[in-house]
Amino acid sequence: MKKTIVSGLIATAALFSFPVKADDTVNLSVGSEYTSGKYGAATSTDIKFYPVTVNYQQDQRSFSLIVPYMQMAGPSNIVGAIGNQSMVKMLGVKNVSRRTSSGLGDIVVAATQDIYINQQYKLIVDLVGNVKFGTADAAKGLGTGENDYSVQGDFAKNFEHADMFGTVGWRKMGNPVGINFRNPWFASIGGGYAVSETTRIGLAYDFRQRVIDGTSNFAELLAFINYSVANQARIQMYFLKGYTDNSPDRGVGATLNWNY
Repeated sequence: MKKTIVSGLIATAALFSFPVKADDTVNLSVGSEYTSGKYGAATSTDIKFYPVTVNYQQDQRSFSLIVPYMQMAGPSNIVGAIGNQSMVKMLGVKNVSRRTSSGLGDIVVAATQDIYINQQYKLIVDLVGNVKFGTADAAKGLGTGENDYSVQGDFAKNFEHADMFGTVGWRKMGNPVGINFRNPWFASIGGGYAVSETTRIGLAYDFRQRVIDGTSNFAELLAFINYSVANQARIQMYFLKGYTDNSPDRGVGATLNWNY
């Protein structure tokens, strides 16, 4: 199952076709995202996120590497929590000031295996494992400085002009000194509709349990449009809206993808 990763690592739009191709395929994508939110603080945190993703598809499995660069401006008690996809307010932090930081984000590697394929009903189920390395500078608030590990199941169901997709997963958080994160469950559900041979629109809803006691869960709605600009290239643009203190208030982004 091929995927375009948007909004960091949570919101995913499944892009697939039947029959499943056995040829080796390399996908390269570059993205740009801007989000803004208060995350339970008094003032907003603004984040610019620029991921570069390389995906290698081989028969019914794939491997991905995500290397992001990010810029962040906000209160010093707001830090990156999970692969820069969301931020959390660190409770008990004193002498809060405003800071502006930039640098390498958390590098992520992932492996995906198709575990069930039904050609007749156009249904795919995947098992995915990924590791988020704590490469983002914790002193700058760009990340926690710790590795996280997650496992998830993905599904995608294709109809004549539409599709459905979803995820259920669990993440083992790495704990910085003096902090004990919860290990959250997360899930997403969404769908897309092909308005033409080149254009697809859709919605996705993402949820994640809180990672710090006393804070809120993560909940976000994302609307996207995907347009094929050539046989091997496509662009996806999206808008997002958060619904909790641990979600961005709003955001916008785009990814450009090439298949080789």
